[in-house]
Amino acid sequence: PFLGQQFALAQIGPARAVAPSLTEILNDVWQMAVPKRKTTPSKKRMRSTHKHMKRITHFYTCKRCGSLKLRHHLCNECVRKAMSRAKKLAD
Repeated sequence: PFLGQQFALAQIGPARAVAPSLTEILNDVWQMAVPKRKTTPSKKRMRSTHKHMKRITHFYTCKRCGSLKLRHHLCNECVRKAMSRAKKLAD
């Protein structure tokens, strides 16, 4: 016998020599929640509508160089200039 039958026999008790029925085995199995219906593709899409990329419309101009940047972010041009200056100083 395979391990499942041995385990079921051990749970029922040693006095019973007959193999347990399918319903007895299934009653001992831990059951999990299962969805009642299949989720349709439209329901999946409706659930994930907020996951798309948003368009950035709030650009600001940098006060130092005048290039576009996001608010509360460093300007890319100023960062590049600072990195090149730091690299020159390190050499």
